Amino acid sequence: MHQILFICSLFREFMKILLSSIYPYAFAALFLILPFDEYVRALPNILMILLVVAFPYVIEKEDFSRIKKTPFFLLCGFALFLVVNTLLLERSQENFSVVNKVLIGLVLFILYLPVRDIKKIKNAIIFSALAAILFSLYSVVLMLNETGIFNVGNPLRSSETLIVDRLYLGFLSVCSILISYSSMTKTFNEYNKYHLANIIFNTLFALFIVSRYAVATLLIILIVTQFYGKKKTLKITIIAIALALISFISYQLKDTVTKRFLYAEDYTTNPKLVKDQNSFDQREKIWSCVANIAQEEGILFSGLSFQGTKDALQNCYAYEISDQETKTWFLKKRYNTHNQFIDFYLSMGIIALGLIMSFFLYTFFKNRSDFVKTTFLLSMFSLGMIENFFHRQIGAYYFGFILIMVLMDHNSFSNNKISEKTSN
Repeated sequence: MHQILFICSLFREFMKILLSSIYPYAFAALFLILPFDEYVRALPNILMILLVVAFPYVIEKEDFSRIKKTPFFLLCGFALFLVVNTLLLERSQENFSVVNKVLIGLVLFILYLPVRDIKKIKNAIIFSALAAILFSLYSVVLMLNETGIFNVGNPLRSSETLIVDRLYLGFLSVCSILISYSSMTKTFNEYNKYHLANIIFNTLFALFIVSRYAVATLLIILIVTQFYGKKKTLKITIIAIALALISFISYQLKDTVTKRFLYAEDYTTNPKLVKDQNSFDQREKIWSCVANIAQEEGILFSGLSFQGTKDALQNCYAYEISDQETKTWFLKKRYNTHNQFIDFYLSMGIIALGLIMSFFLYTFFKNRSDFVKTTFLLSMFSLGMIENFFHRQIGAYYFGFILIMVLMDHNSFSNNKISEKTSN
Protein backbone atom coordinates (compact mmCIF):
# COMPACT_ATOMS: atom_id res chain seq x y z
CA MET A 1 0.00 0.00 0.00
CA HIS A 2 2.83 2.37 0.93
CA GLN A 3 4.59 1.55 -2.31
CA ILE A 4 1.47 2.40 -4.34
CA LEU A 5 1.14 5.73 -2.52
CA PHE A 6 4.83 6.43 -3.08
CA ILE A 7 4.52 5.66 -6.81
CA CYS A 8 1.43 7.90 -7.09
CA SER A 9 3.24 10.70 -5.28
CA LEU A 10 6.25 10.29 -7.53
CA PHE A 11 4.08 10.28 -10.63
CA ARG A 12 2.28 13.44 -9.50
CA GLU A 13 5.61 15.18 -8.85
CA PHE A 14 6.86 14.12 -12.28
CA MET A 15 3.70 15.41 -13.95
CA LYS A 16 3.95 18.68 -12.04
CA ILE A 17 7.53 19.26 -13.22
CA LEU A 18 6.71 18.26 -16.80
CA LEU A 19 3.51 20.31 -17.05
CA SER A 20 5.06 23.32 -15.29
CA SER A 21 7.70 23.49 -18.01
CA ILE A 22 5.16 23.10 -20.84
CA TYR A 23 2.34 25.24 -19.42
CA PRO A 24 3.72 28.77 -20.12
CA TYR A 25 4.59 27.86 -23.71
CA ALA A 26 1.15 26.37 -24.34
CA PHE A 27 -0.36 29.59 -22.99
CA ALA A 28 1.86 31.72 -25.24
CA ALA A 29 1.08 29.49 -28.25
CA LEU A 30 -2.62 30.13 -27.72
CA PHE A 31 -2.18 33.87 -28.28
CA LEU A 32 0.35 33.33 -31.04
CA ILE A 33 -2.11 31.44 -33.26
CA LEU A 34 -5.24 33.51 -32.53
CA PRO A 35 -5.09 35.63 -35.73
CA PHE A 36 -5.07 32.37 -37.71
CA ASP A 37 -8.29 31.22 -36.05
CA GLU A 38 -10.04 30.71 -39.41
CA TYR A 39 -7.31 28.29 -40.52
CA VAL A 40 -6.73 26.41 -37.25
CA ARG A 41 -10.10 26.84 -35.57
CA ALA A 42 -9.80 23.75 -33.36
CA LEU A 43 -6.26 24.44 -32.12
CA PRO A 44 -7.11 27.24 -29.62
CA ASN A 45 -9.76 24.96 -28.07
CA ILE A 46 -7.27 22.07 -27.88
CA LEU A 47 -4.75 24.32 -26.12
CA MET A 48 -7.46 25.50 -23.72
CA ILE A 49 -8.31 21.89 -22.85
CA LEU A 50 -4.61 21.19 -22.30
CA LEU A 51 -4.33 24.18 -19.95
CA VAL A 52 -7.45 23.14 -18.01
CA VAL A 53 -6.12 19.59 -17.55
CA ALA A 54 -2.66 20.83 -16.49
CA PHE A 55 -3.96 23.59 -14.19
CA PRO A 56 -4.44 21.45 -11.02
CA TYR A 57 -0.87 20.16 -11.34
CA VAL A 58 0.83 23.56 -11.71
CA ILE A 59 -1.25 25.91 -9.55
CA GLU A 60 0.10 26.99 -6.16
CA LYS A 61 -1.88 28.45 -3.27
CA GLU A 62 0.07 31.73 -3.34
CA ASP A 63 -0.79 32.26 -7.03
CA PHE A 64 -4.29 33.35 -6.07
CA SER A 65 -2.88 36.33 -4.17
CA ARG A 66 -1.90 37.90 -7.50
CA ILE A 67 -5.52 38.66 -8.41
CA LYS A 68 -6.83 42.18 -7.89
CA LYS A 69 -9.88 40.97 -6.04
CA THR A 70 -12.57 43.68 -6.30
CA PRO A 71 -12.65 44.00 -10.13
CA PHE A 72 -12.32 40.23 -10.41
CA PHE A 73 -15.33 39.69 -8.15
CA LEU A 74 -17.31 42.30 -10.12
CA LEU A 75 -16.57 40.36 -13.29
CA CYS A 76 -17.49 37.07 -11.60
CA GLY A 77 -20.77 38.64 -10.44
CA PHE A 78 -21.47 39.74 -14.00
CA ALA A 79 -20.79 36.25 -15.40
CA LEU A 80 -22.87 34.65 -12.63
CA PHE A 81 -25.79 36.98 -13.42
CA LEU A 82 -25.66 35.99 -17.10
CA VAL A 83 -25.76 32.31 -16.19
CA VAL A 84 -28.59 32.70 -13.64
CA ASN A 85 -30.61 34.91 -16.00
CA THR A 86 -30.22 32.32 -18.77
CA LEU A 87 -31.20 29.37 -16.57
CA LEU A 88 -34.13 31.01 -14.78
CA LEU A 89 -35.69 32.30 -18.00
CA GLU A 90 -34.89 29.03 -19.83
CA ARG A 91 -32.89 30.78 -22.54
CA SER A 92 -29.99 28.36 -22.84
CA GLN A 93 -30.38 27.96 -26.57
CA GLU A 94 -30.67 31.71 -27.22
CA ASN A 95 -27.83 32.79 -24.89
CA PHE A 96 -25.40 29.86 -24.78
CA SER A 97 -22.98 31.08 -27.46
CA VAL A 98 -22.38 34.53 -25.94
CA VAL A 99 -22.43 33.46 -22.26
CA ASN A 100 -19.96 30.70 -23.11
CA LYS A 101 -17.55 33.25 -24.59
CA VAL A 102 -17.81 35.47 -21.49
CA LEU A 103 -16.84 32.43 -19.42
CA ILE A 104 -13.95 31.67 -21.80
CA GLY A 105 -12.44 35.10 -21.10
CA LEU A 106 -12.84 34.65 -17.35
CA VAL A 107 -11.47 31.08 -17.36
CA LEU A 108 -8.50 32.16 -19.48
CA PHE A 109 -7.62 34.76 -16.85
CA ILE A 110 -7.77 32.14 -14.06
CA LEU A 111 -5.69 29.70 -16.12
CA TYR A 112 -2.96 32.33 -16.35
CA LEU A 113 -2.40 32.30 -12.55
CA PRO A 114 0.41 29.68 -12.58
CA VAL A 115 2.31 31.53 -15.34
CA ARG A 116 5.21 33.40 -13.77
CA ASP A 117 6.60 35.28 -16.76
CA ILE A 118 4.37 37.79 -18.59
CA LYS A 119 7.12 38.34 -21.19
CA LYS A 120 6.21 35.11 -22.98
CA ILE A 121 2.62 36.30 -23.44
CA LYS A 122 3.73 39.78 -24.51
CA ASN A 123 6.13 38.33 -27.07
CA ALA A 124 3.39 36.04 -28.35
CA ILE A 125 1.14 39.07 -28.99
CA ILE A 126 3.95 40.98 -30.74
CA PHE A 127 4.91 38.06 -32.97
CA SER A 128 1.29 37.15 -33.71
CA ALA A 129 0.68 40.75 -34.84
CA LEU A 130 3.77 40.67 -37.07
CA ALA A 131 2.80 37.28 -38.51
CA ALA A 132 -0.75 38.48 -39.21
CA ILE A 133 0.53 41.66 -40.88
CA LEU A 134 3.04 39.81 -43.06
CA PHE A 135 0.43 37.23 -44.08
CA SER A 136 -2.02 40.03 -44.95
CA LEU A 137 0.60 41.95 -46.95
CA TYR A 138 1.44 38.77 -48.85
CA SER A 139 -2.27 38.36 -49.70
CA VAL A 140 -2.41 41.98 -50.86
CA VAL A 141 0.56 41.38 -53.17
CA LEU A 142 -1.17 38.31 -54.62
CA MET A 143 -4.35 40.33 -55.24
CA LEU A 144 -2.41 43.16 -56.87
CA ASN A 145 -0.66 40.66 -59.10
CA GLU A 146 -3.99 39.06 -60.04
CA THR A 147 -6.26 42.09 -60.43
CA GLY A 148 -3.91 45.07 -60.55
CA ILE A 149 -5.95 46.93 -57.92
CA PHE A 150 -6.54 46.86 -54.17
CA ASN A 151 -8.93 49.32 -52.52
CA VAL A 152 -7.63 49.55 -48.97
CA GLY A 153 -10.84 51.02 -47.56
CA ASN A 154 -13.22 48.60 -49.25
CA PRO A 155 -14.46 46.07 -46.67
CA LEU A 156 -15.22 43.55 -49.39
CA ARG A 157 -11.66 43.70 -50.70
CA SER A 158 -10.07 43.70 -47.26
CA SER A 159 -12.04 40.63 -46.14
CA GLU A 160 -10.47 38.71 -49.04
CA THR A 161 -6.90 39.65 -48.09
CA LEU A 162 -6.61 40.34 -44.36
CA ILE A 163 -5.94 37.29 -42.17
CA VAL A 164 -8.63 38.40 -39.72
CA ASP A 165 -11.30 41.13 -39.69
CA ARG A 166 -9.86 44.62 -40.02
CA LEU A 167 -11.26 45.56 -36.59
CA TYR A 168 -9.50 42.73 -34.73
CA LEU A 169 -6.31 43.19 -36.73
CA GLY A 170 -6.36 46.85 -35.70
CA PHE A 171 -6.95 45.84 -32.07
CA LEU A 172 -4.02 43.41 -32.24
CA SER A 173 -1.78 46.14 -33.66
CA VAL A 174 -2.80 48.50 -30.84
CA CYS A 175 -1.96 45.82 -28.24
CA SER A 176 1.39 45.17 -29.92
CA ILE A 177 2.19 48.89 -29.91
CA LEU A 178 1.26 49.22 -26.23
CA ILE A 179 3.42 46.24 -25.30
CA SER A 180 6.42 47.63 -27.18
CA TYR A 181 5.91 51.11 -25.72
CA SER A 182 5.71 49.76 -22.17
CA SER A 183 8.78 47.56 -22.74
CA MET A 184 11.04 50.42 -23.81
CA THR A 185 13.37 51.86 -21.18
CA LYS A 186 14.73 55.41 -20.79
CA THR A 187 18.26 54.06 -20.35
CA PHE A 188 20.09 52.21 -23.12
CA ASN A 189 18.64 48.84 -23.96
CA GLU A 190 19.51 46.86 -27.07
CA TYR A 191 15.85 45.85 -27.48
CA ASN A 192 14.57 49.45 -27.60
CA LYS A 193 15.31 49.74 -31.32
CA TYR A 194 13.28 46.60 -32.03
CA HIS A 195 10.32 47.85 -30.01
CA LEU A 196 10.49 51.23 -31.77
CA ALA A 197 10.54 49.49 -35.16
CA ASN A 198 7.55 47.39 -34.08
CA ILE A 199 5.60 50.52 -33.07
CA ILE A 200 6.31 52.22 -36.41
CA PHE A 201 5.52 49.07 -38.43
CA ASN A 202 2.17 48.43 -36.70
CA THR A 203 1.16 52.10 -36.92
CA LEU A 204 1.91 52.28 -40.65
CA PHE A 205 -0.02 49.05 -41.23
CA ALA A 206 -3.04 50.35 -39.32
CA LEU A 207 -2.99 53.43 -41.57
CA PHE A 208 -2.52 51.29 -44.66
CA ILE A 209 -5.59 49.13 -44.02
CA VAL A 210 -7.56 52.20 -42.91
CA SER A 211 -8.34 50.73 -39.50
CA ARG A 212 -10.38 53.57 -38.08
CA TYR A 213 -10.61 51.77 -34.75
CA ALA A 214 -6.81 51.54 -34.45
CA VAL A 215 -6.22 55.14 -35.55
CA ALA A 216 -8.92 56.52 -33.23
CA THR A 217 -7.72 54.40 -30.28
CA LEU A 218 -4.09 55.44 -30.79
CA LEU A 219 -5.22 59.08 -30.85
CA ILE A 220 -7.11 58.53 -27.58
CA ILE A 221 -4.01 56.92 -26.09
CA LEU A 222 -1.93 59.87 -27.31
CA ILE A 223 -4.30 62.21 -25.47
CA VAL A 224 -4.22 60.06 -22.34
CA THR A 225 -0.40 60.15 -22.44
CA GLN A 226 -0.52 63.89 -21.81
CA PHE A 227 -1.96 63.30 -18.33
CA TYR A 228 1.17 61.42 -17.27
CA GLY A 229 4.58 62.89 -16.53
CA LYS A 230 5.50 66.57 -16.14
CA LYS A 231 4.15 69.76 -17.79
CA LYS A 232 0.64 68.27 -18.13
CA THR A 233 -1.07 71.63 -18.80
CA LEU A 234 1.23 72.48 -21.71
CA LYS A 235 0.89 68.99 -23.18
CA ILE A 236 -2.90 69.04 -22.98
CA THR A 237 -3.04 72.48 -24.61
CA ILE A 238 -0.82 71.38 -27.50
CA ILE A 239 -2.79 68.17 -28.09
CA ALA A 240 -6.11 70.08 -27.97
CA ILE A 241 -4.91 72.53 -30.63
CA ALA A 242 -3.58 69.66 -32.78
CA LEU A 243 -6.88 67.74 -32.55
CA ALA A 244 -8.86 70.87 -33.41
CA LEU A 245 -6.74 71.41 -36.53
CA ILE A 246 -7.01 67.74 -37.55
CA SER A 247 -10.80 67.81 -37.07
CA PHE A 248 -11.14 71.01 -39.12
CA ILE A 249 -8.97 69.71 -41.97
CA SER A 250 -10.76 66.32 -41.95
CA TYR A 251 -14.15 68.03 -42.15
CA GLN A 252 -13.07 70.20 -45.06
CA LEU A 253 -11.69 67.22 -46.99
CA LYS A 254 -14.22 64.56 -45.97
CA ASP A 255 -15.73 64.06 -49.45
CA THR A 256 -12.33 63.74 -51.09
CA VAL A 257 -11.07 61.35 -48.43
CA THR A 258 -14.19 59.22 -48.63
CA LYS A 259 -14.22 58.90 -52.41
CA ARG A 260 -10.50 58.81 -53.23
CA PHE A 261 -8.87 57.26 -50.19
CA LEU A 262 -11.46 54.95 -48.70
CA TYR A 263 -12.69 53.73 -52.08
CA ALA A 264 -10.83 53.82 -55.36
CA GLU A 265 -13.92 52.54 -57.18
CA ASP A 266 -17.33 54.21 -57.21
CA TYR A 267 -19.01 52.43 -54.32
CA THR A 268 -22.52 53.40 -55.46
CA THR A 269 -22.16 50.88 -58.30
CA ASN A 270 -21.59 48.01 -55.89
CA PRO A 271 -24.90 46.52 -54.70
CA LYS A 272 -23.22 44.90 -51.70
CA LEU A 273 -22.46 48.28 -50.14
CA VAL A 274 -25.00 50.55 -48.49
CA LYS A 275 -26.07 53.24 -50.94
CA ASP A 276 -25.80 56.48 -49.05
CA GLN A 277 -23.12 58.98 -48.03
CA ASN A 278 -21.94 56.65 -45.25
CA SER A 279 -22.00 53.50 -47.34
CA PHE A 280 -18.67 52.33 -46.00
CA ASP A 281 -20.10 52.05 -42.49
CA GLN A 282 -23.39 50.30 -41.68
CA ARG A 283 -23.42 51.28 -38.01
CA GLU A 284 -25.57 54.37 -38.52
CA LYS A 285 -28.54 52.27 -39.63
CA ILE A 286 -27.85 49.57 -37.03
CA TRP A 287 -27.72 52.03 -34.15
CA SER A 288 -30.84 53.76 -35.43
CA CYS A 289 -32.67 50.43 -35.14
CA VAL A 290 -31.10 49.82 -31.72
CA ALA A 291 -32.47 53.18 -30.54
CA ASN A 292 -35.94 52.30 -31.90
CA ILE A 293 -35.95 48.94 -30.10
CA ALA A 294 -34.80 50.48 -26.82
CA GLN A 295 -37.51 53.14 -27.05
CA GLU A 296 -40.24 50.63 -27.84
CA GLU A 297 -39.23 48.19 -25.08
CA GLY A 298 -38.69 50.78 -22.34
CA ILE A 299 -36.46 49.83 -19.38
CA LEU A 300 -35.45 46.19 -19.73
CA PHE A 301 -34.75 44.10 -16.63
CA SER A 302 -34.59 40.56 -17.99
CA GLY A 303 -33.69 41.49 -21.57
CA LEU A 304 -34.77 40.00 -24.88
CA SER A 305 -32.03 37.31 -24.98
CA PHE A 306 -29.18 37.56 -27.49
CA GLN A 307 -31.18 35.74 -30.14
CA GLY A 308 -34.22 37.88 -29.37
CA THR A 309 -32.16 41.05 -29.90
CA LYS A 310 -31.01 39.80 -33.30
CA ASP A 311 -34.59 38.97 -34.26
CA ALA A 312 -35.76 42.44 -33.19
CA LEU A 313 -33.02 44.01 -35.31
CA GLN A 314 -34.04 41.87 -38.29
CA ASN A 315 -37.61 43.15 -38.00
CA CYS A 316 -36.34 46.72 -37.80
CA TYR A 317 -34.13 46.34 -40.88
CA ALA A 318 -37.07 44.95 -42.84
CA TYR A 319 -39.26 47.91 -41.81
CA GLU A 320 -36.84 50.86 -41.66
CA ILE A 321 -34.52 50.34 -44.67
CA SER A 322 -36.15 51.51 -47.89
CA ASP A 323 -33.47 50.58 -50.43
CA GLN A 324 -34.17 46.98 -51.45
CA GLU A 325 -30.54 45.97 -52.11
CA THR A 326 -29.40 47.44 -48.79
CA LYS A 327 -32.29 45.75 -46.96
CA THR A 328 -31.46 42.38 -48.53
CA TRP A 329 -27.81 42.75 -47.54
CA PHE A 330 -28.65 43.65 -43.91
CA LEU A 331 -31.11 40.77 -43.58
CA LYS A 332 -28.62 38.34 -45.06
CA LYS A 333 -25.77 39.43 -42.76
CA ARG A 334 -28.04 39.57 -39.65
CA TYR A 335 -26.01 42.46 -38.24
CA ASN A 336 -25.90 42.58 -34.45
CA THR A 337 -25.89 45.77 -32.34
CA HIS A 338 -22.18 46.52 -33.01
CA ASN A 339 -21.88 47.75 -29.43
CA GLN A 340 -21.16 45.17 -26.73
CA PHE A 341 -22.62 47.24 -23.91
CA ILE A 342 -25.87 48.02 -25.71
CA ASP A 343 -26.05 44.33 -26.62
CA PHE A 344 -25.87 43.32 -22.95
CA TYR A 345 -28.59 45.85 -22.08
CA LEU A 346 -31.02 44.73 -24.78
CA SER A 347 -30.28 41.03 -24.36
CA MET A 348 -29.80 40.65 -20.60
CA GLY A 349 -31.26 43.81 -19.08
CA ILE A 350 -30.14 46.86 -17.15
CA ILE A 351 -28.55 44.85 -14.30
CA ALA A 352 -26.15 43.17 -16.72
CA LEU A 353 -25.24 46.55 -18.21
CA GLY A 354 -24.71 47.99 -14.72
CA LEU A 355 -22.41 45.13 -13.71
CA ILE A 356 -20.17 45.24 -16.79
CA MET A 357 -19.96 49.04 -16.66
CA SER A 358 -19.14 48.86 -12.93
CA PHE A 359 -16.28 46.52 -13.77
CA PHE A 360 -14.83 48.88 -16.39
CA LEU A 361 -15.33 52.06 -14.33
CA TYR A 362 -13.98 50.63 -11.07
CA THR A 363 -10.98 49.07 -12.82
CA PHE A 364 -10.27 52.32 -14.64
CA PHE A 365 -10.30 54.47 -11.51
CA LYS A 366 -8.36 51.86 -9.52
CA ASN A 367 -5.58 51.79 -12.12
CA ARG A 368 -5.73 55.39 -13.39
CA SER A 369 -2.20 56.10 -12.13
CA ASP A 370 -0.84 53.16 -14.17
CA PHE A 371 -0.52 54.27 -17.80
CA VAL A 372 -0.08 50.78 -19.27
CA LYS A 373 -3.08 49.20 -17.53
CA THR A 374 -5.24 52.25 -18.25
CA THR A 375 -4.50 52.19 -21.98
CA PHE A 376 -5.06 48.44 -22.29
CA LEU A 377 -8.43 48.83 -20.57
CA LEU A 378 -9.33 51.77 -22.83
CA SER A 379 -8.43 49.76 -25.94
CA MET A 380 -10.88 47.01 -24.89
CA PHE A 381 -13.58 49.50 -23.94
CA SER A 382 -13.17 51.29 -27.29
CA LEU A 383 -13.54 47.97 -29.11
CA GLY A 384 -16.73 47.25 -27.17
CA MET A 385 -18.21 50.58 -28.25
CA ILE A 386 -18.21 49.52 -31.92
CA GLU A 387 -18.10 45.72 -31.81
CA ASN A 388 -19.75 42.79 -30.01
CA PHE A 389 -16.46 41.07 -29.20
CA PHE A 390 -18.20 38.35 -27.16
CA HIS A 391 -19.92 37.19 -30.35
CA ARG A 392 -16.55 35.99 -31.66
CA GLN A 393 -14.19 33.41 -30.19
CA ILE A 394 -11.20 35.61 -30.98
CA GLY A 395 -12.85 38.48 -29.11
CA ALA A 396 -13.33 36.34 -25.98
CA TYR A 397 -9.67 35.31 -25.99
CA TYR A 398 -8.48 38.90 -26.42
CA PHE A 399 -10.75 39.96 -23.56
CA GLY A 400 -8.97 37.33 -21.46
CA PHE A 401 -5.63 38.84 -22.49
CA ILE A 402 -6.75 42.32 -21.40
CA LEU A 403 -7.84 40.88 -18.03
CA ILE A 404 -4.38 39.35 -17.62
CA MET A 405 -2.71 42.69 -18.37
CA VAL A 406 -4.99 44.74 -16.13
CA LEU A 407 -6.11 42.58 -13.19
CA MET A 408 -2.97 40.56 -12.52
CA ASP A 409 -0.12 41.63 -10.25
CA HIS A 410 2.89 40.70 -12.39
CA ASN A 411 5.44 41.95 -9.87
CA SER A 412 4.40 39.88 -6.85
CA PHE A 413 6.26 36.73 -7.89
CA SER A 414 9.50 38.54 -8.70
CA ASN A 415 9.23 40.55 -5.48
CA ASN A 416 8.75 37.35 -3.49
CA LYS A 417 11.84 35.86 -5.10
CA ILE A 418 13.89 38.95 -4.20
CA SER A 419 12.62 38.80 -0.61
CA GLU A 420 13.59 35.14 -0.34
CA LYS A 421 17.11 35.84 -1.61
CA THR A 422 17.48 38.78 0.80
CA SER A 423 16.35 36.70 3.77
CA ASN A 424 18.75 33.91 2.85
